[in-house]
Amino acid sequence: MKSMKESRFHWRRRRARGQSIVEFAMMMPILLILLSGLFEFGFLFNSYLAVLDGVRNASRFASDSQFDIRDSIPDCSSTDFYRQTACLAVSELAAEQPTIDLCLPGVTKLHCTGADWAEMDDVIISVFSILRAPSTAVTRLPDDLGGCLENGWSYAADKSGLAQCGGHRSGMHVSKYSSSKIESLLATGAPNTGFVLVEINYHYWQMLSLPWFTQFVPDPIELNLYALWPLVSAEPTSTPK
Repeated sequence: MKSMKESRFHWRRRRARGQSIVEFAMMMPILLILLSGLFEFGFLFNSYLAVLDGVRNASRFASDSQFDIRDSIPDCSSTDFYRQTACLAVSELAAEQPTIDLCLPGVTKLHCTGADWAEMDDVIISVFSILRAPSTAVTRLPDDLGGCLENGWSYAADKSGLAQCGGHRSGMHVSKYSSSKIESLLATGAPNTGFVLVEINYHYWQMLSLPWFTQFVPDPIELNLYALWPLVSAEPTSTPK
């Protein structure tokens, strides 16, 4: 027969084991939330870096191009400055599928079907020609947007065949950087200069889409990334009279 000392030892051991199981069961939901959050954040951060690379590469590509080359070819065989720049960004992000899946007009994919303008992704491009003397004058291009220059050129509008300036842009993405804000970024005494601004509005649809996240974190999560790059072809060469 077991001694009383041994019986107490086994009883305490079973009690400790039972207590550990109860504590583990209580902590399991918290651990699952933390782990799933870590994974979701990892997917989001990976998408963020990919979009950041896309917008930087597109603006870098555009910096060597002639901003005033325009045409009406509606696809990526176009030589149009704005369309070519946007097509480069879109093709680079398309290479990241299935991690990144762009929702653009005419696309029928998961999350894209039935999406309204605000839920679609877009590439917005603006060109700035900045004259610093005798006083600062900022010219924003393209100049064929019918008074909606601050909106920027939209790839989604171009792809859908809609005019770049019109009532529909009120429900679409527009540039988040006004001409005055770009001017404020310039150093005092900076010379005449030209810039191309490329912005990407991307919607990250949660990969796990777990209910304890979607209740508190929006799904999709909108990412707005931009790159501002010098554009020699847009640099003013003369002063106004």
